Amino acid sequence: MKTLPSTVTHLRTFSDTCGGQNRNQYICAAMLYATKVISLELIDIKYMESGHSYLKADSMHSTIERAKRHQKLYSTREWEVLISAARRNPKPYNVKRLTHEDFQDFKDLSKQTILNRTRNVDGHNVNWMKIKQLRFSKSKPYIVQYKYELSADTFMELDVRGVRRRGRRSQPDESLKPAYSTRLPISEAKKKDLMKFVKDRVIPEEYRDWYTNMPSSDTARDCLPATSADEPEPESIEGDN
Repeated sequence: MKTLPSTVTHLRTFSDTCGGQNRNQYICAAMLYATKVISLELIDIKYMESGHSYLKADSMHSTIERAKRHQKLYSTREWEVLISAARRNPKPYNVKRLTHEDFQDFKDLSKQTILNRTRNVDGHNVNWMKIKQLRFSKSKPYIVQYKYELSADTFMELDVRGVRRRGRRSQPDESLKPAYSTRLPISEAKKKDLMKFVKDRVIPEEYRDWYTNMPSSDTARDCLPATSADEPEPESIEGDN
């Protein structure tokens, strides 16, 4: 969003309905923040019908999987090259390399910003699983507008600041912090297994330094980096009942 020309004032995006990735409090916190720090006046997120959607990313995943067949990759640099070369027409994919310094802590921002997730300004419960469109407006800095049907004429509104106390609403902390201060380590057990693969020549010797320099910790836990569509959704946006 920061790379868009200042003349762009209305951004529309389209996503599938996976709650763990696209329809949650972290997305809401990020979009509310974006309307404050970027020249965008409106941001719309529209969610396509489950089982009837097609996104460009779906074809990208398929193209990369085909390119990976019968290939042996041992480092992230090799993945970068493979992904870039997976498509030739109309042009190779543009792969951007990221480090831990590129990630922002939207989980913390959500905790500080989204103080109310369950009851809209009319006093009705918000059914997040039915939402088909979210709207964020610079003119309404603490309001999440939403629809259950794209064809609906008007938006319902959720004030994220929570309930009034003595005539005033609490003011959220809107500071955005880095997500990580150092490279994320893997577990000591995984590091030990990888180094054994290097020793046994399952991983070629020329990659020894790459794996040796990989940070590890006895307190690190190995886990999936993201929730897949068929997994239960942790930290549901609907909040506590």
